[in-house]
Amino acid sequence: MALGAIRPDRDLRGGLLPQPDTIAGCRGTCGRIAGSRRGHSPVPLAAPNRWLGTGWGHRPRTISFSLVTSCFCRTPRRGFPHRPSGAATGGVGGQSDRCLVKASSVPAAVAVVVPARNEEESLPRCLAALDEAGRALADAYPSVALSVTVVLDGCTDASARVVAEYPVAQPLAVDFASVGLARRAGVAHAVAQLGQPASQIWVANTDADTEVPGQWLVEQCRLAASGVELILGTVVPNPVGLDAALERAWHAAHPLDDGHDYVHGANLGFRADSYLAVGGFAALDIHEDADLIARLKSLGVRWAAVDSIRATTSARTTGRTSGGFAGYLRDLPL
Repeated sequence: MALGAIRPDRDLRGGLLPQPDTIAGCRGTCGRIAGSRRGHSPVPLAAPNRWLGTGWGHRPRTISFSLVTSCFCRTPRRGFPHRPSGAATGGVGGQSDRCLVKASSVPAAVAVVVPARNEEESLPRCLAALDEAGRALADAYPSVALSVTVVLDGCTDASARVVAEYPVAQPLAVDFASVGLARRAGVAHAVAQLGQPASQIWVANTDADTEVPGQWLVEQCRLAASGVELILGTVVPNPVGLDAALERAWHAAHPLDDGHDYVHGANLGFRADSYLAVGGFAALDIHEDADLIARLKSLGVRWAAVDSIRATTSARTTGRTSGGFAGYLRDLPL
């Protein structure tokens, strides 16, 4: 593994990408595609770009690190039903053992994508939370570029004006009336704008009615640096205005822990090259998240299901689609 000071304004010259090693006691493929191998030629490390937005202005700092972490592999529990058919039983490539993954590098850029359809009431809280997460990312990884794209899908309310009030966010107006197409357009726009190789871009997904935690992006970058290509986060319904009996029923049916088997488009991250390799989000009105995850897992990507990036989402029972989280919450037996 290459170690030493990393400067955001120059490459590492003699720095080398780590080569895969055999890890004692690790059974299975550790999430790699069976039969795949990496070359052993030295690969120079290029320094990533800075954040592209206007408002945080952190100066580049020299940092040093050595990256070796682990992923959680646990048997999934019963929970939110919109998960890929035949969900794997492990947190890394379907392996049931706890395995160390090969060290990688912090992404050069992070693209946050937020689909919105008439969300003027919830967008201020969503964007304020993303602003906080962006500041934390700039503090922890000052060389990582960040873009936030809010996809305004056929909005007829004041959503566009709300987005304009937050320098952290950039609007993208479309008229699909499809969350799958909206997410797809947002990812394509962000990846093109960042101008980095897809393998160096991390895509973090949430919804306009969701508030992410302050370390949301920092934790995803940390996991991505360990070699994880797909992260499944947890969500909880906002207790404000939520019927107490419904809240108890939801928590009783949804144990929150690492190794969960839930799939939420409101809390989902992946590496852009893996996403592109499976064709991206499909033109689906609901369950576009579960469809994508099924294809990513079939590809054999390293993945982690974690509770450390738990987000809070709207507890409304009438959503923007006929199903999704709102419909599931509405139909939950008390």
